[in-house]
Amino acid sequence: MPRLSLLFVAVFLCIPISGRSNEVEYQRAGVAYEEGDYQNALEILQELASQDHMDSQFTLGLMYKLGQGVDVDEAEAIIWWRKAAELGHPSAQYNLGVSYESAQGVSRDLDEAVKWYQLAAEQGYANAQCNLGSMYSNGVGVEQDYKQAASLYLVAASQGNANAQFNLGVLYDTGQGFDEDDEEAVKWWSRAAEQGHAYSQYWLGTRLMSGEGITRNKELGIKVLLIAALQGFHRAQLSLGLMAMNGDLIEQDPVAAHLWLSLAVKNGSTQAQQHVDELRKSMSAEQIRQASEREKRCLESNYQQCK
Repeated sequence: MPRLSLLFVAVFLCIPISGRSNEVEYQRAGVAYEEGDYQNALEILQELASQDHMDSQFTLGLMYKLGQGVDVDEAEAIIWWRKAAELGHPSAQYNLGVSYESAQGVSRDLDEAVKWYQLAAEQGYANAQCNLGSMYSNGVGVEQDYKQAASLYLVAASQGNANAQFNLGVLYDTGQGFDEDDEEAVKWWSRAAEQGHAYSQYWLGTRLMSGEGITRNKELGIKVLLIAALQGFHRAQLSLGLMAMNGDLIEQDPVAAHLWLSLAVKNGSTQAQQHVDELRKSMSAEQIRQASEREKRCLESNYQQCK
């Protein structure tokens, strides 16, 4: 299931700060940071961080992680995130959870990952709720518990977290943690799809074409699949390629089929290459040339010119 990675967003101006002088200084650091004056921002943040200003500690960790004004130093990032996390900073707690789960700057430690995700989740932090839900769903670091996963996904999804919405849909679709419910699955995939979540767009598109859990609308289903494909999602590209190859629901078009199948290969599909090989046997040299040109144009335009 899709997961969330480290939070690489500075929190300037977002979280109320106690103490008028600290607030003014933090605002000054924020201005310097946004202007790319990382050295000045670092000096201000280091002074504030030494006074246990947790937002500054979190942002220092971010700057060490990204190498902004300093050399990249994941271990130093962990030090500052830990300081902020111990003071109750939910973004720092979340980043520590990701770091321990994925061994970034620290040795992999699933117990620590669960601990920090849990602390952030208890503060209502949706990213942490989603990742902790995935650990329960997959039985990683904790005993597998679909009901607990479902509970965590639900609170995160209700806050608008697209990955949690998708994962919630999967649980409804498979009957894990809930009674199987196609309509609920489609409902949550629809919400995530509206946020641009490619996995959800793919599944919503397939359900629109099949009519499971939603009124059948093959034209809309194809459009939704296309949106996912234009984000580089290989499953959607594979589906469109096969449809164009076989004339299934859309007009048979070997050039379009070659385009989508080739893109699917580039984006990690393990099935698409055999279909490309099969398709090329029946294509003319001119058709292959056209398909190659379309693929090149599509990639160079970052999927803006794929027709």
